[in-house]
Amino acid sequence: MSDLWPYLGKTVGALCDDGRWRKGKLLHVSHYQFTLQLSTTTICMIPIGMDRSHNVIVDLQSH
Repeated sequence: MSDLWPYLGKTVGALCDDGRWRKGKLLHVSHYQFTLQLSTTTICMIPIGMDRSHNVIVDLQSH
């Protein structure tokens, strides 16, 4: 998932499997999931779907 690597450490938004939009710092990317730090105490692991249609990631710092 090298296309997500430029977003590491940045604040991003992701549409999760449950349909909720979450915003946080992108901490880790693997072939199967990426990790968002939503706050100092909350971390969200988001699976990357085969078609990735439900995992939209946006660099919010550039808007």
